[in-house]
Amino acid sequence: MGIETKSAANDSGYRTDAQRASDRASLSEHGSAASGMKRDFGEKATDVADNLAHHAHDAGHAIQDAGQSIAKKSKHAHGAVCSFTKENPTTAVLIAFGIGAILARILPGR
Repeated sequence: MGIETKSAANDSGYRTDAQRASDRASLSEHGSAASGMKRDFGEKATDVADNLAHHAHDAGHAIQDAGQSIAKKSKHAHGAVCSFTKENPTTAVLIAFGIGAILARILPGR
């Protein structure tokens, strides 16, 4: 009679106690695997974020160094132009006039 009950349970779509226990064990194994996958994914995401932060930090320093270099070169060029203008005012005015005339010819007028 026990055998008939099991087959009747299987035929009717109901699960037996043994089948339910097996299902719970299987779900538990899948849950452990999913938990491990979540942990691995979290570790990889943390590694990627750390790597990205490191590269952004390095890029920030490179940009800062480039900006400081440009500032130094600009100050040097400004000093050179000022000293040239003080020593040769007429030549500086003629050069400025020439550059203005060339730009006026190149750029479209209004």
